[in-house]
Amino acid sequence: MRESALPDKFMGFRRDGRPPGVRNDLWVFPTRPGLCGPLRELCGGYHVPYWVDGLYVLDEASLGFVSGHDDVGLLTGLASNPSVCGALFVGPGGDGYAKAFTHARGMDMDGSGRIDEGAAKPFWAVLDELAAGVTRTRVSFGLSVMRAGIVMDPAISDSRLKAVISGFERWLASGGARVGHASGIGAGRALALAASGAQIIVHATESADARPCTVPLITLRPSDVREAPKKALASLALRFLRTASGEALAPS
Repeated sequence: MRESALPDKFMGFRRDGRPPGVRNDLWVFPTRPGLCGPLRELCGGYHVPYWVDGLYVLDEASLGFVSGHDDVGLLTGLASNPSVCGALFVGPGGDGYAKAFTHARGMDMDGSGRIDEGAAKPFWAVLDELAAGVTRTRVSFGLSVMRAGIVMDPAISDSRLKAVISGFERWLASGGARVGHASGIGAGRALALAASGAQIIVHATESADARPCTVPLITLRPSDVREAPKKALASLALRFLRTASGEALAPS
């Protein structure tokens, strides 16, 4: 199959002032590591509306990566990702982070992680407010509005896998998609791509892999490329489009 003959449409959600989203996800971004656990507990008691694909809390490992770099740029970049339909910054400075977005809110909370008994209802009320303004219907988009990320494990030696990734990049480029690249192992590479706007990340790897935050991840290993490269390319492209159209779960 010629790369130009591959399908080039996906179903996504319109976003005001942003590329379309491939998920309707609510994300909670703690501003201090000690808040991650308590916020997961609060989120566990929240009834997620049917039109929201998932509710997630930035975990300690991801927050540690963010804090070790430009935390303002990475946190706000993750919150602006099109897959994030609503962002809640919780902790010291949360209001300051949220001011940059129409789809974000901030809540002050003691950085030690102490949460009083009355915190749950206000917290859930803010999530309800964010969810209420979400676009609920998917519409068709072409690849020209897609921002994809590719993380390549530097240890890859499989020539067929490399050929499929090269063909996949050419297919994306032929449709006008923007592609970001990273080389290395670990969730940090994917986090940086998500913060730069990648709606979906493809990770080519020969080893076990960590999931990124805020965007769906497609993992491609040598064992997935058992057929002819052109067929493997077609399979990856279809998998990519189906993921973009909501047929795969967002990261947990």
